[in-house]
Amino acid sequence: MRYDSKTDKPITWIPVSGNSVLSFPCGYVTVSSNVPCSCAGHAPGDPICTCSVKGYTQHDFIFDYLLPALADNLALLKYDLIPQNQQNYYDGVEINDPNNPNFSETYFNWNDFFTNISMAGLHDTQAFQDEIESDPVKYFIWNQYIIYAGTFD
Repeated sequence: MRYDSKTDKPITWIPVSGNSVLSFPCGYVTVSSNVPCSCAGHAPGDPICTCSVKGYTQHDFIFDYLLPALADNLALLKYDLIPQNQQNYYDGVEINDPNNPNFSETYFNWNDFFTNISMAGLHDTQAFQDEIESDPVKYFIWNQYIIYAGTFD
């Protein structure tokens, strides 16, 4: 079980009849205006807020709602995580799949890099399979970014 670092209260996913419910301390998590969340009647820090997301599994929910925030946060750490000489090397590197004639000219892009590595671990989700794996070009690019991530010191 995970705990909120500010309150030491539990943060959990509880599957309920095909829905996913995320429980988190009130006032610390903003998911999306499209997700029905309620902290009504609870003070900030109470561990009883829930987000019910009909039809989502935990990881599909993460793929659709939390990836942009994760990618943005990783981008903020770029200069702390990746040595400058390696940043310089990858700037402008061409990503090319010689086995796919439909692959258009594509170059390494830091925003795309952080978005793609944020998906690591979600490759077995339906959302990933529908959005990335079903498209050979997107899947190749995702895989290249995963390989590149493994080369950084």
